[in-house]
Amino acid sequence: MLVAGRDLESATKTQGGVTVRSHFRAKDAKAGQRALETAAISLGAYERRFGPYPWSEMDVAKIAEECVEIY
Repeated sequence: MLVAGRDLESATKTQGGVTVRSHFRAKDAKAGQRALETAAISLGAYERRFGPYPWSEMDVAKIAEECVEIY
């Protein structure tokens, strides 16, 4: 996946030794932080159910709904 745009920011959190990073536009900082928290909680649930996450990093991106295209 590729995410590109102007005014991008990121926030980082560590969950179980995995660096979780959320990318978002500056004006969407609140939603980007929510995405980070949700990803970290989801990663914890994944690890409890399936075992350790096999990578050292996880990235999520908050994108504008008008940018979404489904093929």
